Amino acid sequence: MKIYYITGTSRGIGKALAEHILSLPDTKVIGLARHQTIQHANYKHVDIDLSNTSFTANFYFEQHAEATEIVLVNNSGVIGDIARFGSINNDKIVEAMHVNLIAPFILSNNFVKAYQGLTIPLTILNISSGAARNPVDAWGAYCTSKAGVDMFSKVLSLEQEIVGRKNLRCLSLAPGIIDTQMQDAIRATNPADFSRHADFVAFKEEGKLVTPVNLAPMIVKALAKQDYDSVTIDLRELSS
Repeated sequence: MKIYYITGTSRGIGKALAEHILSLPDTKVIGLARHQTIQHANYKHVDIDLSNTSFTANFYFEQHAEATEIVLVNNSGVIGDIARFGSINNDKIVEAMHVNLIAPFILSNNFVKAYQGLTIPLTILNISSGAARNPVDAWGAYCTSKAGVDMFSKVLSLEQEIVGRKNLRCLSLAPGIIDTQMQDAIRATNPADFSRHADFVAFKEEGKLVTPVNLAPMIVKALAKQDYDSVTIDLRELSS
């Protein structure tokens, strides 16, 4: 049985991904989120606030005797305060760093600690962003935190090479522009505070946003691919 730990399963990408995986045979999903919105015999919910470092640090992964593969998907993310330096709410900076970077870093660390003695396939999939690789004005906390995710993914992968562990891989996936509540928040921003506001309004009006439901099988397909030239990958390039 394939075991998936997925953060942010209450809505958006996390929920769509969990539901798609649960439609496949021999799968179990453990969802980490503040609210349970999925009811399924093979779904287990863990009530957790990933903005709280203490709660996150005290989460430990179970041992699964039936597992043929174990996957961690660090999906949860927040856009933070859409504002330029000098106007950013400092509390929103801290929240974005906790949810987008510190939580997946800690969970990945605990995942490796829990399963480093296993020989079955192990995967950590971090949901990153094109904003990790290209600066966007007024998205300072989001860009920075996602860039941090890309980098710790590279470090973790390098460590596996150095110690000769071939069954554990870490990928950082930029999924493209997805129709989630984050996009709602971006479009609701004052155009004076964000130079690309019109672009994101146009993405919605012109039907260029991918729905989470349509994205989910694409992520599963990406997970099935075994060999990548880079730890940081762009889903749009895989789909082209």
